[in-house]
Amino acid sequence: MLTIVPDLLSPEDLAAIIPRMADAKWTDGAETAHGRAKEVKHNLQLLPSDDLGRDVAKLVLERMGANAHFTRAALPERILPPMVNCYRDGGSYGPHSDRALMGAPDGRGSLRTDLSATVFLCEPDSYDGGELVIDHPFGTRAVKLKAGAMVVYPSSTLHWVKPVTRGQRICAVTWIESAVPDPEQRGLIHEMTMAITALRQVRPGEEAHLERLNNVRMNLIRMWSR
Repeated sequence: MLTIVPDLLSPEDLAAIIPRMADAKWTDGAETAHGRAKEVKHNLQLLPSDDLGRDVAKLVLERMGANAHFTRAALPERILPPMVNCYRDGGSYGPHSDRALMGAPDGRGSLRTDLSATVFLCEPDSYDGGELVIDHPFGTRAVKLKAGAMVVYPSSTLHWVKPVTRGQRICAVTWIESAVPDPEQRGLIHEMTMAITALRQVRPGEEAHLERLNNVRMNLIRMWSR
């Protein structure tokens, strides 16, 4: 399931961080790649220790945690601190798979990557190329969203970023471990959540019946969560 959150970051959020990108201290993105990804990753990134990188990561995590659209779809258990990357001067990221396990934020154990997320920080007309292409079983999709929007997609998919031939593409990327790791089960729960939400609006007098449906939803989460 591919989920788009159109307004994760507000214009005020973007205004607080984008001007600081002019003085960003970018490093070679290949330094954090593993295996074959090192050969196909051609971008820049901010180190986790960078002040700007930490500020963006904190902001994005706060907005993700407060966004009902995202939390209902992802059922997040843990989220890695986002990394800020930049593509310019032909930069790209060839077809690759995300690692199944990544180091946990607290440094203990690992986080299972069920979902990947990209938050776009630049307006799409400010650069050419840079589409995130996701090779999903239901078809290949190219994604290039407005500044502040986020796309969430299965980490199990093969995906890549097309070369940026004009301007620069700056994004924050992160990975999510869901409380319900099975994508089909998670998708069914999300569909039920959306249906209950819609019914509450059009049939407000049947709250008792809707609460029974919500009880089924909660019990499915209990049954399928790990």
